[in-house]
Amino acid sequence: MITTVSTSGGAQVAVFALPTRTMYSGLRVSWLSYLGAAEQRRAAELPTPVGAVSYLSTQALMRSMAACRLGVASSAAHTIEVDRTCTLCNSTKPHGKPRIEGMNFNMSQVSSLAVGGFCPDDAQVLGVDLEPRRDRLFPGFARVALSLREREIYEATTGEARNLLGVALWTAKEAVLKATGHGLSVSPAAVRVFFSDSLTDQLAEAFEASRESAGEEVTAASVCSARAVFTVPSRDNSDTTEERSFYITWTALTLHPEKQPAHNSPQSTNPAHGSDVAAEQFLLATATEGVPNSVHVHPVATPVELRNNLAPLTFPQLPAMRMGADTVTA
Repeated sequence: MITTVSTSGGAQVAVFALPTRTMYSGLRVSWLSYLGAAEQRRAAELPTPVGAVSYLSTQALMRSMAACRLGVASSAAHTIEVDRTCTLCNSTKPHGKPRIEGMNFNMSQVSSLAVGGFCPDDAQVLGVDLEPRRDRLFPGFARVALSLREREIYEATTGEARNLLGVALWTAKEAVLKATGHGLSVSPAAVRVFFSDSLTDQLAEAFEASRESAGEEVTAASVCSARAVFTVPSRDNSDTTEERSFYITWTALTLHPEKQPAHNSPQSTNPAHGSDVAAEQFLLATATEGVPNSVHVHPVATPVELRNNLAPLTFPQLPAMRMGADTVTA
């Protein structure tokens, strides 16, 4: 199911969603062909198998997107340079927003799902953030992350509506701070989100709508956009500040249980997982600077599916690729 939120004259954003359990199936070979030895060693060093699989899924999705965008074969995708230097400080450690020359993208992941946002407009500032739908956020969330106005509204909201509002605000702030490259080096309260009174009702409706699987692994339903303003702190500790305006679109995602879990997948090895295993739900925020965005969510199980959805944005003249091919070239 492809979900679109349309706006006139805005930024076109494609978001690709890859369930990490794909790495437990035979399809993992096609994804892992995009990675090099360094990334596989990095995954092996992570403390948990879940973390390793999430990392591999995100890196494979990112490199397959780049390979399609840049016209690189899967066997050479590991040579695509990913620049992780920070443009906001003098540190030489690779902790900045990942950048690939010639591709405008941003990545996010949770343990069960990796997503990659792509915009064909290289000049657009883009950020995405994905979080699970949850009962509560971290202790002190309102004090640490919210502006005074947001905190008043949040604390006056109760029950499930408060949970939905909290996740919406957190994902919006993260998406903006990822777009600018600041991340959590600045207070999330510096990002103020302006949303309608009906936001939590719309979120609840979107999550309910996204439960309709129609036989698909990942389904989505989007919520109307909001606006956010980021007060950028001065880099020289002066009183001078800058305000940057962003548009936010939230999308509710549902990851449905596998009908036949792959051997050794979390669902197949966990005794608690049976035929009635619950679906997982997530909230995705997409941020673009200055203009509204039109978000298209594409669930993908193979690099071929990704290529067939991304290539028309990159090379409109290319034909669709046949299923079963093991390389993606442009």
